[in-house]
Amino acid sequence: MGGGKVTLLAALFLAGCNMDRAAHTAPQASEVRAEVVDASYRARLQAASCADAEDFTPAQTIEITATPLDPETFDGVKLDGLSFHGGWHLTSDEPNFGGLSGLAVAADDTLLAVSDNGAFVWINMADQGPSGLGAIAYMRNQRGRLLDGKSSADAEGLELAGGLALVSFERDHRVLAFDLERCGASANGTLVARIPEAPFGAGRKIPENNGPEALALYPADELVAGLEAPDGDRAIVGRIGEGTVDFSERL
Repeated sequence: MGGGKVTLLAALFLAGCNMDRAAHTAPQASEVRAEVVDASYRARLQAASCADAEDFTPAQTIEITATPLDPETFDGVKLDGLSFHGGWHLTSDEPNFGGLSGLAVAADDTLLAVSDNGAFVWINMADQGPSGLGAIAYMRNQRGRLLDGKSSADAEGLELAGGLALVSFERDHRVLAFDLERCGASANGTLVARIPEAPFGAGRKIPENNGPEALALYPADELVAGLEAPDGDRAIVGRIGEGTVDFSERL
């Protein structure tokens, strides 16, 4: 998608919230999901990403224009297990807005998204749709420097765990953790796991732009990633541990 534009398809109608400090930090995951990533490991990731809560930097507030999509546009479109409930075409004067991939819903009904430009984008939801306010913050590496170039900034998957935003990347295939709750836009991307070019079980090198598109927490205390590159007609799913990956699963 080009900068400044994105189409948002929502499977849920969401209630409103205020774009206060909470909307400029990581949305709070549910109590269940907060426990999925081991507490001691989560604490180490948080400490590496944000050493001092006083370093908190708010995200940049942006205006977002939301145009509802015509439901008739999707007549005849069949997606197993999904129903179209609402959608919007979003635009912003912010040049780096757009290219949104992973989406996560906050407890305060803010949507957090990641873009393939290496940014976090907050979208305020009110009256069952985007309210016109949002925020953007650019991702940083472990040294606190902004991610530079498509090879390092191509964020795709997003999951939340106890204040941490977990993000998967293509090209440089890896998963990083950001403590947005305590440090906001100052949070450093702490390495969770680096995915080898030819991970065990994949049988071949992962194409540059076919990496870990999907990222999710399973109830069985597992962080899993799905590769865009299939194995024949089956999806490749990897279990990600503390610095480890196993892509032997096929679905």
